[in-house]
Amino acid sequence: MGLYWIGVRESELFGTGNLFSGSITIYGTNKKNNYSFDQTHGLRFNCNYDFEDWITFVNEIASLLIKKDSECKFLLYYPADYPYYSEEVRARVVCLNDSKITSFLENKILTKLWLSNYISTTPFVVISGEQIKKSNHICFFKNEEAFVIQDCSSCGGSGTWLLNEETESYIHKQINPLKNYLVSPYFQYSVPVNIHLIISATGVTLLPPSIQIISTEHNSFSYCGADFIAYNQIPNKAKYALSHQAKLIGEKLRDIGYLGVCGIDFIVTNENIYFMEINSRFQASTMAINRALFDANIHTPIHELHIKAFECGDKNTQELENIEVKY
Repeated sequence: MGLYWIGVRESELFGTGNLFSGSITIYGTNKKNNYSFDQTHGLRFNCNYDFEDWITFVNEIASLLIKKDSECKFLLYYPADYPYYSEEVRARVVCLNDSKITSFLENKILTKLWLSNYISTTPFVVISGEQIKKSNHICFFKNEEAFVIQDCSSCGGSGTWLLNEETESYIHKQINPLKNYLVSPYFQYSVPVNIHLIISATGVTLLPPSIQIISTEHNSFSYCGADFIAYNQIPNKAKYALSHQAKLIGEKLRDIGYLGVCGIDFIVTNENIYFMEINSRFQASTMAINRALFDANIHTPIHELHIKAFECGDKNTQELENIEVKY
């Protein structure tokens, strides 16, 4: 029985050893059991946006693999795509959380409203696109000149915009007047941080955090990478507070039945740690932690920890919290 990875990049499997028989990815080499969309079609697209041809590609390749091995299974980078795959693919996806949980967590508005009862979140209001176009957000946040506008569901910065006097006319063209959005003050000198969690029935494991490299070009926010080394410059008091909040979020997720890997985004200011959002999936930076585990001669990649979390949990994961990621 083969296990196949359905993800963004073939390189996401670095350090996973023989865990996977192959992969279906957006970007890859199309060699050694990798089936790559960009190499097959000679076309690259922004993976942060829905693209119907990608779903078709996965269904077609997966169908061929199933014909070769009727017992094969699939592990997903992005579980939110699960409903769009064919029935024969869905029947073979493993380690998947309940769709009600993932749909809830995909909604940034609902997630923030839920967790604001327990931890510090950025100040926010939920208003319609029509209200945003009328600049009513200024009434909610006095003395603020710039704002972050977030769609309720987005990835990698897509659907998130920086609203100020210079960008207002452009942003208003992107906003759907009939949809609801999160509006928060823009903390210009904050530091965005991401942390991996592994959640099992036996507990919550925190993996090393990273500073997110974010571009604000073209009037929107775009995720450009992660810096684990730079996180060492965060003050110890802030590190402790961030770990405490991440652990609390992990326990809340465990309470509602969530299992496996996820990523939590925060922003760190001079005064506070603010929760931003939950990514109920593997992270773009997962491969860097796998590389660190590999270099430390720990041959248990995050993908395997994710699978174990669904099977029975792993009581020996606490040692991973102090692994050094030099990337």
